Amino acid sequence: MRGAGRSWVAGLAAAGVLVAALGGLGPATAAGLRSGAAGDDPSGSSPAELASGRTLTPGTGPVSIAVIVPITMPSSTRGTGLISADTLATDTGPAGVLTRQLDAVSGTAAVLAIDPMIVASIRVLGTAAPASARAWLERLEALPNEMFPLAYADADPGVLAHATGGLALLDQLDFRFAIDPGRFGPAASPSATPTPSGSPSGGPAPHATPTTPAGPPPLPTDADVLAGDYVTTDVAWPAPGTVSTADLGPLRDAGFHSVLLSSRNVSATTTARVRLDGIDGLISDDGLSEIARQAVESLGDAALQQGLQRLDTALDGMAAVAPGRSVIATLDRGWSVGATHVHELLQNIDQESSAQSVGLAAVLAGPAADAKVVDGSVPAAGAALVGEVVGTVAPEAAFATIAGDQATKITAPRRLQLLSTMSVAWVESATGWAERLQSYLASSSALLAKVKIVHGSSVLVTAANTTIPVTVSNALSVPVTVLVNVAPRRATLHVGGADVQLKIEPDATARALVPAQAISPGTVLATISLHSAADPSVAIGARDTMTVNLRPSWEGIGTGVIVVLLALVFGGGIVRQVLRRRRNRAASVDNDDKAPGDDDPGDGPATDAAPDAAPHDPGSRT
Repeated sequence: MRGAGRSWVAGLAAAGVLVAALGGLGPATAAGLRSGAAGDDPSGSSPAELASGRTLTPGTGPVSIAVIVPITMPSSTRGTGLISADTLATDTGPAGVLTRQLDAVSGTAAVLAIDPMIVASIRVLGTAAPASARAWLERLEALPNEMFPLAYADADPGVLAHATGGLALLDQLDFRFAIDPGRFGPAASPSATPTPSGSPSGGPAPHATPTTPAGPPPLPTDADVLAGDYVTTDVAWPAPGTVSTADLGPLRDAGFHSVLLSSRNVSATTTARVRLDGIDGLISDDGLSEIARQAVESLGDAALQQGLQRLDTALDGMAAVAPGRSVIATLDRGWSVGATHVHELLQNIDQESSAQSVGLAAVLAGPAADAKVVDGSVPAAGAALVGEVVGTVAPEAAFATIAGDQATKITAPRRLQLLSTMSVAWVESATGWAERLQSYLASSSALLAKVKIVHGSSVLVTAANTTIPVTVSNALSVPVTVLVNVAPRRATLHVGGADVQLKIEPDATARALVPAQAISPGTVLATISLHSAADPSVAIGARDTMTVNLRPSWEGIGTGVIVVLLALVFGGGIVRQVLRRRRNRAASVDNDDKAPGDDDPGDGPATDAAPDAAPHDPGSRT
């Protein structure tokens, strides 16, 4: 780790001073030093309550030490902005990292630095939050330890100070996009409240009075989501060794009253609180912090005891050189992964007579010495990309105007994700941070391309007055409204009037028909562009080019052909009708002109022979 060499030098120097100092102390003096201020503590109080009640004793007595322990999520380095319910269920389970963290600090005087992302992720889920996560949050809130919030997702304030507008991203976080109203009601079923049992013996038995059911719990505000019982909310804790003198002004202007720096980041001091340029500095002693970290990560009882003895020696040396001084020791952000002896470390400090555990409030209220910042630097691998990443905020906000009053559903989660890419865990990563920043930049480009023109084939225009079809796709989870513009590159196609407004539903496509007029035949290239309906100055997506084939004369030719065809169809029908009628008339005339006997014999019935002849008389003679 950084500063390890300096920590060993400090430890050896402290041990040497301790030997010399203790050699000159009488038995009574040494005993008084060993008793410490802790001997006057009231019995029955927890170590955290005792620490919070103590004050510094500059110039006399034991060293006042505040041990700051971060409560962070290893998964916060994934850049998600909010922790999923499944991850919360795992990490707040019996063997989860968050559970182990609370187990380690419970019953100790540790000052807890809380990542607000953990608390917010549980609260926005409402009734959908895992039972283990809700129980974990209740347990955290019940701890008597002093607490202060880190920046959201443990974003590094020192790194954000290097980019214009970076620190402003820590304010006015919006969680409405993640809150489902259905997860905050209905209220719990009414319960029966027993009446107080104050009646004399033999009187009527107490009865249960039903309570009036309350309405559904109100939706939490952004302030509710982030609320906590914090001793202070204006301490910035950047990664060790990353702050320079130029960063102090932006940190102060962003509302931070104190900045927690490593001792190698400032000039030498014998107190935990210093006065810097317009802002207070809280100094974490690198040597003591390194010894503490090695102790909590030690393997086996023997290694643990050796680590605790080194810590005791360092504290004894500090007490001998500067009695009553204040000092801060910190665990790093990744302590929960390999640390198994945090509880033992903090208990050992409480048993050390040359030191007393105090809260952060006591250090903030204690004396301050003048100091100067020894300029640090942000890791070069990611420093060059910080400004570029912060620079994505403005174009994404402009792009989100296409969603109207639902714009925050686009911008709010992106801000949380950006802050998580700036987490101290990423900054301290040798190579992973630069890769994470590159990934975020890629995701920003992908977001801006989620609403785009669907490239199609060329368009054939055969009429003077026509429309140009433009298809737009929306891959967002919210509806958007855009303006579609078609700009021909030649005057043979005229597109007049205002841009066509088009609304596209989530994960859908829609088609705009842009009115146009073909002036003369030919082929025209037209540039198609999209703009935000809410702010027409904002271009959306990439422009596209369409080939438009103009054949307006085909409209007249086509009309003539249709007329001829219609003439032929209707004319042919009329001619056929006339000819049919003529045939029928001619047949009727021919039938009327024939005589009755002129009929064809073969056509009529056979006639009788000689109907008028007289009957034959056999008796007559001529």
